[in-house]
Amino acid sequence: SGVLLSAGTKYRGVDALHAIRDIVPSQRLFFVSSKDDISSYGSNYDMNIELMDALKKEVSRKLVVYNSAGQQKQFPIGYHQVIDFSPNLEPV
Repeated sequence: SGVLLSAGTKYRGVDALHAIRDIVPSQRLFFVSSKDDISSYGSNYDMNIELMDALKKEVSRKLVVYNSAGQQKQFPIGYHQVIDFSPNLEPV
């Protein structure tokens, strides 16, 4: 299982899109992103969706999206949207 905070598709030579394909169905991933987190690579929210799309369909995943919690900001408590893409959220 893992937690990805503001994950990008590429960072300092690490190709996350390639690496995420190695996640096995018994693992679960929890993504946290913000719609206003924009870098030279693009929207962090879009990159998180791209990473989740690259996972095997059997891998449980959840995405929490903040509207205004981009780089250098604190995550506001209670102001977020949870998007559940998981086929199975029971403990593995």
